[in-house]
Amino acid sequence: MKFRSTVPNAPSVMLMVACLLPVCGSLCLLSGCKTTRMTPEELSAEERDRRLRESYRLFSAGQAAQKSGNLQAAREYYSQAVELNADLAAAWNNLGIVLMESEKPDYLNAAAALRKSAELSPSDPRPYENLGLLYRRAGWYPESVRYYGMSLERDKNYLPSLRGYALGAIETSAIDETLLEHIKQALLIETEPAWRLEFERFKLRVEGELRAMKEAK
Repeated sequence: MKFRSTVPNAPSVMLMVACLLPVCGSLCLLSGCKTTRMTPEELSAEERDRRLRESYRLFSAGQAAQKSGNLQAAREYYSQAVELNADLAAAWNNLGIVLMESEKPDYLNAAAALRKSAELSPSDPRPYENLGLLYRRAGWYPESVRYYGMSLERDKNYLPSLRGYALGAIETSAIDETLLEHIKQALLIETEPAWRLEFERFKLRVEGELRAMKEAK
């Protein structure tokens, strides 16, 4: 993704690894339409175990397809994985990424998949970071900043979200003490020289604007 900023290595999608649908099926899951899936209570223990193992196999196949650049196959594998195991947060996250990265991006369903992943993994900052990137690509910069902020509520040291938040807030002139705190936090952990230089510039600008705001009161 190209930014107006001169900073290299701009925020990028964050894949999740599962360590713990056919395409039409995935769209039903995302939109909430009725399916013929049985509830976990209706399945035998043996069938639940089989579906769980198969969902992880499909997830791994999706990762391999995604790594090779075959996004269509990855989409199908991830969709089938969440069809069998709707609690597989990593598959929802990566499905959202694939939908966002496709030649014809499906931002609506990508956002729904990423929100589902965020719901299932309440301490993981990555789904909200990916939502921040999605809204940035879609041109909704205030929403992008909001999601980067939600990611940082989960992990204040999560560098991709610190970068995304700072870029978006500066570009939308959302100058406040929260932005300054995120910039200071980034300077404690940022190691890439170009990004450190950019954060130093951000810090000087934000401190100057906040000082001017106080003097104008």
